This record gives sequence, structure tokens and C-alpha cells, in this order.
Amino acid sequence: MVVLEPTGWHYSAAIVKLLADYGCRPYYVDHNAASDARRYIPRAGFKSDVNDARALCQIARLIAAGDEVNGVHSANPEHLAVGLQLRTLVSAYERATKDSTRAKNRLQQLAHAISPTLAHNFELYLRFVSRGAAQPSEMRRLAAQIEQGQASFGRGRLNKSAIDLAKSLPPNLQEHPIATVLQFEVAVLNAAQERAGLIQQQIKAIVSAPPLDWLTELWLTVPMGGVLDVAKVHAANYGQSEYLTFSQFKANLSSFPATIKQSGGQTIIRATYKGYKPAKIALTLWTLRMCKTDNPVSRKFKQAAQRGDNLSQRGKPKAFAIARAKLIEILYSIMTNRRPYFNGGRN
Repeated sequence: MVVLEPTGWHYSAAIVKLLADYGCRPYYVDHNAASDARRYIPRAGFKSDVNDARALCQIARLIAAGDEVNGVHSANPEHLAVGLQLRTLVSAYERATKDSTRAKNRLQQLAHAISPTLAHNFELYLRFVSRGAAQPSEMRRLAAQIEQGQASFGRGRLNKSAIDLAKSLPPNLQEHPIATVLQFEVAVLNAAQERAGLIQQQIKAIVSAPPLDWLTELWLTVPMGGVLDVAKVHAANYGQSEYLTFSQFKANLSSFPATIKQSGGQTIIRATYKGYKPAKIALTLWTLRMCKTDNPVSRKFKQAAQRGDNLSQRGKPKAFAIARAKLIEILYSIMTNRRPYFNGGRN
């Protein structure tokens, strides 16, 4: 057994592969787990190389004794390589979608500067701009071509909306110099959306291929979930979900995990709330969608709300957090039982 606290998962991947090739069983220890273990070692409260090594030894003893320690992962080189690739792609996808959102916000502000009507019909105005009709006069010219059948936005209702938008503009609306900037911003938006689309295709290809394909297929049987949601759960667990205990699985997804520590023969359970942010957001949105239909997650939410658990002492929506924890429980149950989602059962 080899226990290591990686400076970076990418940097340590080669070391883990080498250890596995020599028959060692490597374990990754998250920084938070190492810090917590160091805190409970006598005279090792401060951080140093010696105290870090003592903390890792303490964690190794707990693992060898069969104790469960959150933040510790058995490193499977094949799954780890896929998990690292997924994390990199998910981060790139998050950046691309953020760039796309920012470009849209800038475009909407520019459209409002020309006319508030264009900002209120922003998505339709973008279609005009993408066809080189950013100025009011250019929009009227393009609308006339659509009306005569010389141009089209693709659908009849959309064409009619475009014509109505061009006609609704005030006749005395002057040409605005800021409209020339719109073409540049649209190019930025299109580039960000194209990049996000390419990354999304790569993510789907990874989770649909071994070694994650069987688990992806099972998790997609849960209603209201998508491939990206499942991919972010895979990424949270570095592609090693099947090797985790339920407590570790929850901890990676930020769902009220309990970290177990031992000090002086006593077992101490300390709540932690950290996890992989993209997966936490994806599960939150997934839970919101599931709460709109009848399923175990929505029923759990209603039960918690009726018991008065809707708000905790800190004012947080506790009932919703309970519903999200139920979704995580379902995902783990599906994985361990290797059976698809069944609404009538107790997944």
C-alpha cells in the first residue's frame, strides 16, 4: 500500500501508474483529509513535511485497519486517466459556456443602446446581426427580402416575427455607430459556442466508452438527467465511482458528508461540505427538474417540506438539500445494484 497526497492529480498520474505496474496499491489523499488527519496528531498541528508524512501514515493505518476515511481514493490507473481527462474537459466546457454567456450579455447591452426593442427581442435580433443586418435600415431591408421570399430565417413563424420586429422599430431611428462592434461580439459568441459544442461531443464520447459506458447507461435511466450531468458526477469521482463507499461518494458531491477520524481511541465524526463544484451545480439543477414530476426525489422534497424542514436555522432550503441527497442515494444504489432506475421501487 502506498498513500500519497498529490500536488496535482495530473502530475501524480505517472507515479500512480508506475506504482500499479510494480504491484503496489496506491491511494490518493485529498488535501483536506491530510489537513484533518494532521490536526488530530499530537504535536503536529502545524504544517511541515514531517507532520504531513505523519498524517499520511495515520491515514494508512486507518485504511489498513478497515476504517473509512473520506477524501481517500484507491487509484485505478485506467479509471484515473479517464477521470483526469473528464475533469480537464469539464473545466474547459465551463469556461466556454461562461465566455458565451458574457458575450451574450455584452451583445444585449449593445442592442439596448441602439433600441430597447432590440434588447427585448434579443435572440431574434442576433439572427439579424449574424446575417449582417445590425443597423435598423439593414434590418428593414432584410425584412423586406423575407417578405418577398428572397430570404428566410428557416421557419414561417420566425420569418413573421422578424418582419414584425423590423416594422416595430421607430421610423426616425438613426444609424448607431456602436452597431459595427456587434459583428465582432457575434464572432466571439459563435467561437465560444462552437468550442463548447466540440468539448461537449468529446465528453459524450468519453462517458459512452469503456470503462464508464455501463455506469453512464444506468445513470441515464434516471429521469431529467443528461449526459453532461452524468459526466460531471464521473469527473467528481475521478472516474472511480464504483470503488467508493457511499460516504466518500457523497463527500465528492458535496452532500452533507461525515468525515471519520480517530484520536486517542475515540471516533470523531465531523461534517464537511466541500466537493466538486460543477457536479454540485449539475445535481442541483437535476434535482430541480425532478421535483416537477412524481418520483422518489420529489416525494422526498414534499415530505421534508411538510415536516417543516423547508428552512434550517441558517435559512437555507434544507428540504431541497434533502431531495438532492436522495438523488445521490439513487445514483449510488443504481451503481452498486447494477440495475436501472425504477420509479416504483426503492432505488
